[in-house]
Amino acid sequence: MQVALQSPNSFSSTSPLSRGQVSRTAGVGQVTDVTGSRTSDFPDSPFISTRPLRYNVQLNEQLTSVQQADNFLRKVENHLLALRQGVSSNGAVSAAKLQKHADSLTSLMDKRNAYSGGTVDRRLNAVLGEKQPQVNFSLQGIGNVLQKPEGETLIFSLAGTKRDIAAVTIRENSSPSQVLRSLNLGLGKFGVQGKSVDGNQVVFAVNESQWERVSEHLSVRGEGQRYPDGVFYPLKAVAEPAPEDTIRKVSDNLSGARSQLRDIQGILEQVNGQRRQLMQIKDNVRSRIDGMATFQNEGAALQASAILSDKLSSGSNDFSTVTQALGGQANVRSLTVRNLLG
Repeated sequence: MQVALQSPNSFSSTSPLSRGQVSRTAGVGQVTDVTGSRTSDFPDSPFISTRPLRYNVQLNEQLTSVQQADNFLRKVENHLLALRQGVSSNGAVSAAKLQKHADSLTSLMDKRNAYSGGTVDRRLNAVLGEKQPQVNFSLQGIGNVLQKPEGETLIFSLAGTKRDIAAVTIRENSSPSQVLRSLNLGLGKFGVQGKSVDGNQVVFAVNESQWERVSEHLSVRGEGQRYPDGVFYPLKAVAEPAPEDTIRKVSDNLSGARSQLRDIQGILEQVNGQRRQLMQIKDNVRSRIDGMATFQNEGAALQASAILSDKLSSGSNDFSTVTQALGGQANVRSLTVRNLLG
């Protein structure tokens, strides 16, 4: 079974899984949603860790990614709320306490990939499914590259642990969009793709795992038109502003944090929006898992078991009944039987 994770607007907003028939240890996996209410385990978190074959592998991975993203964003949200309240309290909260929340936020941002399992990008968007967190950035001087009419062959180099080379041929009198397509064909070898925003600014994107290498080791050699001939010219890649930049600024200069209140509020709204989308995804998952159940409640399952037992007992001398029962058992994988009976 697979649950779509990319389109939260299409998910059901109600969850029939709320009847709570599975006994759980109180407090395990509970989180506080953006409205302040307590939510139940999602879904049967103790079972996912202790009985991993309860769901198929693909669904387990999806459940884990949703949990990791929401747990990370919940921690960020809690520290943001405390920081906003402290900054706007006109000194009612001690500077030491404020600094502690600011430092905790900085630590969360620094270890975001590890803490979130790669499910939250640097803009604090949840990245689920097969997608990877990406960094949007600009390349210095790219406007000159797009606008010049001369033809030229550019050789791009990406160094680091190894050296990769990509050649891009720009034909004479190419339009900016044609030049960008040529650049994408070449830079795509490095996992870099660009797109035009508002017809003017060009924004490039690369997976976060490649960002450090691209930002430090990307260079280009031209034929004297757009870039120098005979030598590789370093390309400066500048990442777009992200919430972690604001958080670091607040942490480094707590005395000026009040001037950052609007930015802090903006980050908090971003986190709240992402958590609301994750709540919708959770509702959809609960509904789908609930739909996997054969019986509507425990009483129905016990009743069906009793009927089957009586049928088999009374039909012990009925060859057709015994044959049907054995045939049904033979068509069920033993692993499925163990999971159901476990």
